[in-house]
Amino acid sequence: MTEMCCHFRLGSAIVALAMLAHQPLFSHGVQAFGKASWSLDLFFNTCVTSGIAYRLWRAGREVSDYTGRNVYKSAMFTIIESGALMASCTVVMFALDIAGSPAGLIGVSVSCQVAVCNLYFLFFFFSAHIP
Repeated sequence: MTEMCCHFRLGSAIVALAMLAHQPLFSHGVQAFGKASWSLDLFFNTCVTSGIAYRLWRAGREVSDYTGRNVYKSAMFTIIESGALMASCTVVMFALDIAGSPAGLIGVSVSCQVAVCNLYFLFFFFSAHIP
């Protein structure tokens, strides 16, 4: 979620700069900000997902000494799947942006829907596993 907020803030700044400078949407300056924004989004998504998965893996190893099994394994895989879903969406949006395709503008709406569905998926998964 943090990477989405960062990406949308940077995206809003891009649109504001383009409007102030009266530049077309696919001008060089706007495209440079877009590439930086998508790259930053992918980097944050990968780092946050990897960090959370690592912490769950480490906690699972500590608990498995007492329980005999890794009780956090399903949560860890769910976080990894969630991060991979968002990363794949980001890669597609990044490719559309680099190609200069107008479909990238419509894809932002789809990306937002995937992000929200992703949060619902995580919420329902974890709420179903709480005793």
